[in-house]
Amino acid sequence: MNDPAAFQGKSRRRYFEGWYFKNVAPDGTAYSFIPGVSYDSRGSGHSFVQVIRGADGATAYERYDIDDFSAAKDTLDVSVGPNRFSRAGIAVELPGAFDGIKGSLSYGSNRRLPRSLFRPGIMGWYRYVPFMECYHEVGSVGHPVTGMLIAGDEQVDFGLEGQATSGRGYLEKDWGTSMPSAWVWIHGNGFPDPNDSVMISIARIPWVGRSFIGFLGFVAAGSRLIQFGTYSGARIVRLDVDGARVGISVRSGPVTIEVNGTRTHTGMLAAPVGGAMDRRIAESLDSKLELIVTDGDRTVTETAGGSAGIELVGDVDSLRS
Repeated sequence: MNDPAAFQGKSRRRYFEGWYFKNVAPDGTAYSFIPGVSYDSRGSGHSFVQVIRGADGATAYERYDIDDFSAAKDTLDVSVGPNRFSRAGIAVELPGAFDGIKGSLSYGSNRRLPRSLFRPGIMGWYRYVPFMECYHEVGSVGHPVTGMLIAGDEQVDFGLEGQATSGRGYLEKDWGTSMPSAWVWIHGNGFPDPNDSVMISIARIPWVGRSFIGFLGFVAAGSRLIQFGTYSGARIVRLDVDGARVGISVRSGPVTIEVNGTRTHTGMLAAPVGGAMDRRIAESLDSKLELIVTDGDRTVTETAGGSAGIELVGDVDSLRS
C-alpha cells in the first residue's frame, strides 16, 4: 500500500497539494515549512515553499516554476527547486525568506497512525469519497528532529543524532480544490513528554449542495494513540472561541480529550481557493496549550506546553451549531 502522505497529483486544473513540516527545537524555537503545488482554473501552475516562524509569526512565500516541482508517487519525497522534503528530513535553501534560511534537518522514526481498509487515514472512510473539496492526512504524529537551521544571523540548533535531547517534528498534508470556508485547527507537541501530542480540526464541509460540520484528530499520550472523528462516532461537546483563546472538548467512547489554547503571535499564510493560492489565513505557531485526556474516571494525561499551532479561520461561530 502506497504511503498516504505521498504525492496524489489528482489534477492540473483547480488543484492544490501541500505538506506541513513542523519543527520545534529543544529551546522551543519553531519553524514550519509548507512545500506545495498550485493550479488555477485555467491550468496555470506554480510550486512554492511557505515558511512560518513561531517567535514572531513572520511568514514568507517562495514561488517557483511548476517545472521546479517533482514528487514520488509511492512515498513521500518532494522537491521544490533546491529544497527537498521527505520522511527522513528536509534540506532548505530559501534566500528570499526573511534574511535567508538554509540548513538540513534529519528526522528519526516517524510515528504513524494505524491504517485499515475502513480507516485508511485520519479522515476514516471519508477518504474514499470522490467529490470532497479538501482531503487531509497526518504523515507523522511525531518524530525526533536533529540538525541545524540558519535563519539570517540566527542559528537554530535541533541537537545531534543520538543525543538524549533533540527537536520534535510533525507532518500533515492537504490536497484538493479549496480549503473549507471556516475551520479551527490546533496542533501541539511541545509538552514535557516527547510522546505527547494532539491535533484537532473542526471545519464546515461542503456536501452535495449543502454542508455539515465535520471534525477529525488524534491524541498521543505516552504509548497510547487515539484516533477520532465524525466517522468514528465521536462528538464535539465544547467549542469556545474568545479572542485569542480557544477551548475544545471531544468525547470518543469513554475517552474525553480537552484542549485549551491561547494564541500569541500570528502570521498570514496563503491558502487555496479553486486551486489558486489566493486566500490569506492567520496561524500562530507559538501558542500555549493545555491538554487533559481522561478515560472514564481515570486521568490518562494532564499536561501543558508551548510551540503550538492554532488557526481560527472564517466564521468559527458557525462551527458550534
